[in-house]
Amino acid sequence: MFRFANGRKLGSRNAGVAGGFTDHEMLEIYCANCAGQDKLLWDERLQWVRANRPLIEAIGNDPFGTQGEWQDQDHDDPFCFVAACRELVAARNDPNFVSCLPIFFDGTANGYQHFAGLVRDEDTAKKVNLIGNKRSDLYTMVASALDVILRDATGEHADLWREKYTALKPSERRKFVKPPTMTFGYGVEKRGMNLQAAAAYADLFPGEEMPDGFFAFISAQIEKAIRKELPGAYDCREYLRNLAAHTLDKGRFVQTIGPTGFPLICSYLARTETDVYARNGGRMRVKTGETNRVLRDEAIRSTAPNFVHSLDAAHLIRVALRCAEAGIALTVNHDCFGCLAGDAADLNRIIRREFFLLHRFGWLARLHAQNAPDFAPPPRGNWELEDEDPYNNYSW
Repeated sequence: MFRFANGRKLGSRNAGVAGGFTDHEMLEIYCANCAGQDKLLWDERLQWVRANRPLIEAIGNDPFGTQGEWQDQDHDDPFCFVAACRELVAARNDPNFVSCLPIFFDGTANGYQHFAGLVRDEDTAKKVNLIGNKRSDLYTMVASALDVILRDATGEHADLWREKYTALKPSERRKFVKPPTMTFGYGVEKRGMNLQAAAAYADLFPGEEMPDGFFAFISAQIEKAIRKELPGAYDCREYLRNLAAHTLDKGRFVQTIGPTGFPLICSYLARTETDVYARNGGRMRVKTGETNRVLRDEAIRSTAPNFVHSLDAAHLIRVALRCAEAGIALTVNHDCFGCLAGDAADLNRIIRREFFLLHRFGWLARLHAQNAPDFAPPPRGNWELEDEDPYNNYSW
């Protein structure tokens, strides 16, 4: 719903850059993304827009009258889709149209992208669209791997889960495994995965009450599917957890200097609480100072996401600095970067280039050396980031 205060005329800058895509085509690609077509290659998204031009024009001209065409459909971002339709219709009707709509590039399973860079895992890099000439859908891959694993699964709930999972459509299977798969790289634990599975199940099979251990069973199978599809990333996450436990046993917290030069210390200490009273008699407890009691489980669980988030932050800063140099207005949300359609070609290259430049340094090797565990880091693959072309447009 946000718009840039200062827009840019379509075609006024960088037209025909980024693999030959014009500013207007970048706007069309974004429209397809909002309609849930972001699994297609860019050329295929353009084809989708052209095939659905009557629908796009109808929505752009009359959003209220076409509400049934967009609100209840399987669009990832229905209101963003409406905004993109309105922008496209306005641009087609005015050759001097000035676009103010942000065009967003969103990372594919961003935590796994960083894991792929850390351990030079080429297979994971392809599955999360860092490299390769075709579009991959990680969540569909994990859903298919889960199907195979459930066929041979044994245990108290195996038969019932086979029955339930078989009844799901491919899109429902993907939706079911997406939350635990997406958050696994950021440190979700078994309890969190159980809750995610229960919430997804309630949407798919409303009103059913399941026995104890039912969701713990499927969470364990989903974790096996993630490990099968992303062994390099899985091993990297487990290494960071083991590193945290090792340093805690030695009376320390994991610490390093991040890519920005900012110190990263994964310290988790219990905190004191103070009662705060309101004038109307209400009361709340506010955490104040830290104690000396170490929260071991929290420290172990948080090390992987903290380390990955430090890389996220470094990448974001690098992108923001390059955009400032290029005069590109930027809006960001975690691994999602937005700009004007006239700047989209340049921003896409900057995002990819800064990711590869960031990961040319061995951040995992530095972390390992600074904490000196008595076990080896995860094996490093043969993927050479130095050879990657930042003009490849199949990632963000």
